[in-house]
Amino acid sequence: AAYLAHKMAAEEALAPSGRLAVFISDVQSSTYLWEAYPEAMVTAIDAHNDVFRHVLGRFGGYEVRTEGDSFVVVFQQPQAAVAAAVTLQTELMAVDWPAPILGDNRVVSNDGPDTVWRGLRVRIGIAIAEPTRVFVERTQRFTYEGPDMLDAQSVGDAGSGGQVVVDAATVAACAGS
Repeated sequence: AAYLAHKMAAEEALAPSGRLAVFISDVQSSTYLWEAYPEAMVTAIDAHNDVFRHVLGRFGGYEVRTEGDSFVVVFQQPQAAVAAAVTLQTELMAVDWPAPILGDNRVVSNDGPDTVWRGLRVRIGIAIAEPTRVFVERTQRFTYEGPDMLDAQSVGDAGSGGQVVVDAATVAACAGS
């Protein structure tokens, strides 16, 4: 019990609470890509996860969970969430993606001077929320629950790969900063 209390206190210092920016990502056409290129996708998802964890750490994101190729992350400051999202989209363009991913005709990449898409296409949604923070003994981390989390998911689902979609509250919170 003492160990768990210590672990909870340590996580409590890291896990934001109150009014947060909820950041949810998803890889476009990932089911298709896994079916078409299972070996290449192992490499691609490892690269994707490495970039995400590096960037999210730089901007103070708290990784709530991953669900397949999706990240659920919370930030205390919406400006940090938006900056992380833009940085992620930029850094994902520079990844050395496996050739089958780059060569796919359904999820087209280009490498010219006007590159718009390259490699895995990740959509990111950011919404302001006040979810309930709950410590999970099994994972020894906090999770976030409540209807605001469903709203945040809806914002993310509105985008397409390569886009960052934010709700009006995120725009308002970032205005003038």
